[in-house]
Amino acid sequence: GTISDAQRYTLLHGAEAREQGAAAVSILTNKPGGEHHASDYLLSSIAAARQRVWMLTPTLSNSAVVDAIIGAAQRGVDVRVGISGREGWIGTRALGVIGSAFYEDLVRGGVKLYEQPGMSHAKVSLVDDVALVGSMNLTRRAMLWDHEAGIASDDPMFRGQLQQMLERDLSQGRRIGMDDAARILARGARAVRRATGLQW
Repeated sequence: GTISDAQRYTLLHGAEAREQGAAAVSILTNKPGGEHHASDYLLSSIAAARQRVWMLTPTLSNSAVVDAIIGAAQRGVDVRVGISGREGWIGTRALGVIGSAFYEDLVRGGVKLYEQPGMSHAKVSLVDDVALVGSMNLTRRAMLWDHEAGIASDDPMFRGQLQQMLERDLSQGRRIGMDDAARILARGARAVRRATGLQW
């Protein structure tokens, strides 16, 4: 096929970026029905966290991740999670509602939960001193059945940049409290989850 001007520009600047960086990174991938290195690494990192677990994700509806971050918060780890706010659920309304089913558990568990203004599509986390950036949504489907990729790095400069971004973005979110967990949609989603054992 042919390469457009936009693709040529991206390829050129991608090559320039490779020459500028010096950070060591680990490449993590998930393969449907096979190896789940990205999922396993994230969950094991959260389980071993001692200082912080900061995350931005469009939605959070995987009970394994929810349990892991609640466990970290109950160990005294600083756990902060930013998810898309209600106005950002357009096109992903079902996932937003499903994610709100976990609000009560998260808030009671000591997780600082923030709804971002609008749609947040970031999939980034900072677990202690390791920064993770990739394509993986924190849903059961994405972590088990989708092709996903990401990088993990403890490079101080990269980590510092990600920390600044997370601090800025989380500060723009609205902190979720028990009153939000009592919203009709959240209560309904929680009831459906508990009655059916539905996993997303």
